[in-house]
Amino acid sequence: MKSVMNFSASAYVAIFVFLVAACGPSESEVSSGQGGQGGQGGQGGQGGQGGQGGPCTPNMAVDCYSGPSGTVDIGICKAGKMVCKPDGSGYEPCTGDVKPREESCTQPGTQAEDEDCDGNVDEVGAVCKFVAIAAGTFHSLALRKDGTVWAWGRNSFGQLGDGTLASKSAPTAVVDLAGATSIAAGAGYSLALLADGSVRAWGNNNGGQLGNGTMVSEALPFKIVSLSAIESIAAGGDHSLAVGNSGTVWSWGQNAVGQLGDGTTVERLLPGLIPGLNNAKLVGAGGEYSVVVRADGTVWSWGRNDKGQLGDGTKINRLSPVQADDVQGAKAVAAGQDFVLALLNDGTLRAWGWNGNGRLGDGTTADRTTAVPVLDFSSGSATAIAAGAAHSAACRADGSVATWGFNSHGQLGDGTVADSLAPKTMGGIGDVVDVAAGSYHTLALTNDGTIWAWGRNQDGELGDGTTTDRPMPVKVVLP
Repeated sequence: MKSVMNFSASAYVAIFVFLVAACGPSESEVSSGQGGQGGQGGQGGQGGQGGQGGPCTPNMAVDCYSGPSGTVDIGICKAGKMVCKPDGSGYEPCTGDVKPREESCTQPGTQAEDEDCDGNVDEVGAVCKFVAIAAGTFHSLALRKDGTVWAWGRNSFGQLGDGTLASKSAPTAVVDLAGATSIAAGAGYSLALLADGSVRAWGNNNGGQLGNGTMVSEALPFKIVSLSAIESIAAGGDHSLAVGNSGTVWSWGQNAVGQLGDGTTVERLLPGLIPGLNNAKLVGAGGEYSVVVRADGTVWSWGRNDKGQLGDGTKINRLSPVQADDVQGAKAVAAGQDFVLALLNDGTLRAWGWNGNGRLGDGTTADRTTAVPVLDFSSGSATAIAAGAAHSAACRADGSVATWGFNSHGQLGDGTVADSLAPKTMGGIGDVVDVAAGSYHTLALTNDGTIWAWGRNQDGELGDGTTTDRPMPVKVVLP
């Protein structure tokens, strides 16, 4: 252990809390040592040169440290130097010592550090934990507790937000994005909701889905200037949705079949309010349709309805919101390509729309224009849901995951490529708190922040550092 000049015991106790927060001792604090008595007290100014305020050898430098006792030489913490004044009357203030600071996350290309000097690096419970996931067609997103967003997979439109068009098989940080609280991934583009209620967008913009007034794709996040006080976001095929804190809903992008819900089929390059729709809590965006859960637990939809995905008992496209039949007490929805899952307050599931390959999970392949119960969830055990292009996933209260529907690339995670008409509980992972589904891949987030992935991986959307399809879960290579 280095010999370090310390403050007197009485002074140290009095200013301990202050010193942890301050940048270092002031002139008066440095000179408050125990007086020079030929090396007596406070380690004697290094070998009998007096205390911090007493006589010392002119220009002589000694070690000093103003951080908490016991932290010097642990992690980033180290002693500094204080130099005796030219006239020998005492020491100049301590400089160069490094004290503990708040633990932060290790960034790519940097070495992990113990910044709070407690002997641990990026410990569990720090801001490094991943807390949310989203899956686009062929790319994936993850949100870290520190508000940063990470992306991997296909990047042909800049949907990874790293300023390039190069696909990535492992997570890369989205550039110039901080303070995110929610994420959404669509067909080649991405959205992020920030803590201040603003929204960022990047990636494919061929239908105006980025909401910046153009149809030019962007490889870096930018602020959608016309949106504020937003609480929920959704990214679809080529249109986007947002819910304001007053319960109103905004929409923008392609509108060929009325997916913007404004009563027209005119595309919109900037966000606009959907007339007559209020008390909204959250939204979902499918291929060419939209769905919203209102505060009273009812579900409303609009847009394409050729497979019954609006749930109103018809197959008629709707330019304005209509209520889905036989759905009450909904607290979450997941919009697939042409089908919908709804999670009810009692933990049961309902599904409607296209049922090719069994994606509705009712044991058949018959399309449904109104909601039907999903098998094996009658006990009310579901806690989260996800809908892909043609497959579905849900996690249960016990932390297990069930999948069903199309399985061409192993997206059901059961080790096969066989479709399933009803939910099947996966093996190999547990303690899952959320799921996300892309076109042909699936993600799962566990309670400790680990992310698992399976299914199609030709663009690296599984994030395991390869482009090999996986019919069983593999861990995403997180930073």
